Amino acid sequence: ELNRQLNRRAHQVLSVALTRAQTTPEEQLEGASKELARRLRRRQELRIINMTAKDCRAIPPGQYKAYSTSGMKPAEVRAITHVMQDAQDKLGANADAQRFCNMLLQKCAELEQSEASLEAELSAFGTIATEADARGAQADLPMP
Repeated sequence: ELNRQLNRRAHQVLSVALTRAQTTPEEQLEGASKELARRLRRRQELRIINMTAKDCRAIPPGQYKAYSTSGMKPAEVRAITHVMQDAQDKLGANADAQRFCNMLLQKCAELEQSEASLEAELSAFGTIATEADARGAQADLPMP
């Protein structure tokens, strides 16, 4: 299904971008990377993007109850939906987790079902990897 493919693609890109934003010292972050790191601190839901199904199961029900999709970017909704769908059978009887998963699925159904629009949004996240790679390459250059 197209929705699952779009969700998987969003997850692939955002997982890398979030990992870089989390592992790079804040003073070295710039532009889109800095904004992503800031969003990650404010939006606990974004942490799900780099979680396993087991990690999702360990989230307390009350935390799921506090989660929301309002204010999330479409690619963020898609990436989290990808993880939650994969974890759904591991969540057991956690009604709050199921409610959040259903909320994500509903939101995904309302998003534009276009690969081109998703890629356009993801291109900003791709620059995060480019920025980090460029800084790393600069750090490896010998001093004159």
